Amino acid sequence: MRKQGSGRPRSTHTDEALAEVADLVLSQENKPQTHSSTRQISCENGISRTTVMHIIYDDLQLQCLKKRRAQELTSANKVTRLTHSKHLLCRYSKSDVDFIWLTDEKVFTIAAPSNAQNDRVYVPKSSRKKDVTAERFVQLVQDSGVCRTSCKD
Repeated sequence: MRKQGSGRPRSTHTDEALAEVADLVLSQENKPQTHSSTRQISCENGISRTTVMHIIYDDLQLQCLKKRRAQELTSANKVTRLTHSKHLLCRYSKSDVDFIWLTDEKVFTIAAPSNAQNDRVYVPKSSRKKDVTAERFVQLVQDSGVCRTSCKD
């Protein structure tokens, strides 16, 4: 049996390193999009990336979740969508309108692609995805549709 305190002492996996990593990883709770990646943390503090990963997962008991994309609809967007729908209905005769079914699946914008692999949120392992607030977990995509058709009465 080994004696207590024998072996190679920890040089980077210290209490100071734990506090620093916790501060950099969990800063997104108060200010979204201000957290640092494991690579950034290892470069800033001179700690290896694997040590940072061990601190996050083993010591801090955190899990990593990907953000999800969701459509952000403002009141102006809702009015624009209603206008689009009315213009679309004007194109058809009244007898055909009963057979038309509109869904809200069309996104009227061409958004720049985002890589969800790069946008992560760290939460305690005991928490569930549905317990995470929407501000931290959802990546909003704005809808800025412009009506290009006109309806003649």
